[in-house]
Amino acid sequence: TTIALKGKGVKELFSVAYKMGEKKKIGKTINFSKDVEDVITQLSTQIKKKHVEQEFNVPERFLALKYLENDSYFMENYKKKSNGLFKEIVHFQNILKETHGRQSDVVISSERHHLSMNIYESVVSLTKPHISLIDYLDNILMHPFLGYISLGLIFYLFFNLVFSVGKMVEEPLLDYFYKIIPLIERGINSETLLFSIVSGIIQGLAGGIAIVLPYLFPFLFGLAILEDLGYLPRIAFLLDAFLHKIGLHGKSIIPFILGYGCTVPAIMATRILE
Repeated sequence: TTIALKGKGVKELFSVAYKMGEKKKIGKTINFSKDVEDVITQLSTQIKKKHVEQEFNVPERFLALKYLENDSYFMENYKKKSNGLFKEIVHFQNILKETHGRQSDVVISSERHHLSMNIYESVVSLTKPHISLIDYLDNILMHPFLGYISLGLIFYLFFNLVFSVGKMVEEPLLDYFYKIIPLIERGINSETLLFSIVSGIIQGLAGGIAIVLPYLFPFLFGLAILEDLGYLPRIAFLLDAFLHKIGLHGKSIIPFILGYGCTVPAIMATRILE
């Protein structure tokens, strides 16, 4: 298999071509369309009459194709070795241009592509492409209708999981902090200013540690998983058209989601919105 864009099979192709060249085996000539082949034959005849192919040490058909392709090397050397052949070259180039409505080099290139497709269709058997699980899921997640349903379901499960995990962690932590306050009351009078300060500090820590963190960490962890899975960019693409109507880019959905976990990074992220 040869894939030019990826460079696959190119070395193998050159290796086979080199081996064929060493064997000096002349391959089968595959003819182009009749009108193009007539022009090539006539130009080859003129080249052979003037013995130009001997000067270049190449077959006359090869030289005719190079002239019709307007090859820079052979065209630059025509004055030295073409023996007055230039008028015939231009004449046959114009014939192809008039009959096909394109430059002669484009005509020859198109003929080669046509032959390649004929060979390809004769030797390749096409089978139904196998759709992988990732491609199947991607088609659903990016669907104009099913994509939004999937988005709603995924975020319902996402937030439900976050709150479930957060609640499991929150209650034991709050109980721990609530048990500290009675212990402090034993050593400090509850009616003093010092007790109010210490109690306020403990309640503040309880609010930050026992209430915020149990929900924030699972949220950020789940968001990181969605990002690693590549779903966040898909959400941006899915909602891009809607968000453009209100003057925002599709990527602005990410700070919007981030705001559910903590507004500080969400507000900071608005600085880079497009």
